[in-house]
Amino acid sequence: GSQPPVRISPPVPEAIQYLPFSPSSGGARTVFRADMAGTGVHELFRASNSGPPAATIRLSVELSTSEPLWTHRLDPESGRALYGITTGSWPVEALYSVPIVGFPPQPVVLTPPAIGGDTPSIYEFRGTPGGSRVLFEMSRAIDQTTLWSVPVDGPASSAVRLTPGLPDA
Repeated sequence: GSQPPVRISPPVPEAIQYLPFSPSSGGARTVFRADMAGTGVHELFRASNSGPPAATIRLSVELSTSEPLWTHRLDPESGRALYGITTGSWPVEALYSVPIVGFPPQPVVLTPPAIGGDTPSIYEFRGTPGGSRVLFEMSRAIDQTTLWSVPVDGPASSAVRLTPGLPDA
């Protein structure tokens, strides 16, 4: 038999949409981006697929309209959500990881700090098979990109440069 639909998140203000969503590998939770407050700030949330809507929890660090959450991915093997924020438009300038279970959520920053005041630009990121590390492509200058690896649960100081290019953080 079929089951009736279950609301898993609170309603959002009219004309605000849920952005890409991702079910967890076990199917118990869904991670999604939404502007739940209707302020133009899209944040990352987790909801139980069996409800109730009141169980929806914000996973991302607190954001403002000047720091939008740009993209996210689930790393099914580590049980963590990876997400990037920016201070404007693409590319991402900071990469975070947060477990999708547990409370309160504890996001950690994965990207090394700026060198000499240059803001890093992150063009691609993904979890490795096995879920222990995150790979990301980062640039601090035009046409000077490097590939980095960092443990999925941080800290950023553990990031390792895998390709030649810019100096280590």
